Amino acid sequence: MNNPYQCVHWWLRPADANLVVKHIGNMKMGLYASDRYCSRYGVPSKIVDLRCHRTIAYGDMLSSLPENQWLLDNTCSSLCILCSDSTMTRLKATLMGLGISIQPHIFSATNKNLCSLIKDAPIADHEIWLVYHHDLRHIGRVRAVVDFISSTLKARLNGILQEKYQASS
Repeated sequence: MNNPYQCVHWWLRPADANLVVKHIGNMKMGLYASDRYCSRYGVPSKIVDLRCHRTIAYGDMLSSLPENQWLLDNTCSSLCILCSDSTMTRLKATLMGLGISIQPHIFSATNKNLCSLIKDAPIADHEIWLVYHHDLRHIGRVRAVVDFISSTLKARLNGILQEKYQASS
């Protein structure tokens, strides 16, 4: 955190004593492909079917995350067409129809041509942490931003969970 007014979200809980760390919630992850990909290559109905599909995996820095390890264990390495540590790069490649990737469920709400695949796949979710320097905790405008981000993310994460639950019922 280089900027003194910086407020960020993290997927891993930071341990720095100079930081205020607030748990926001859990971000559920799932397998996704675009409508274009599904039309061209078909839709895998079982986990074993992933071995016959093109995939988009995490790059070197994120390769050890549990969901990426699960993807690598259940797919064919020769069909992995892209590895990237950039969430947006993986999302854009998925939306372009290049392959199947693991994405946060929250992305499906704003990207209507993302198709959710194999909904019962055991993909790890992520804890979301809001982090800012403890010296900023009493500054009104910082509190306002923290409260806004916190409440918005919590509502969005809970809304996605409810939508996914209702869709599967």
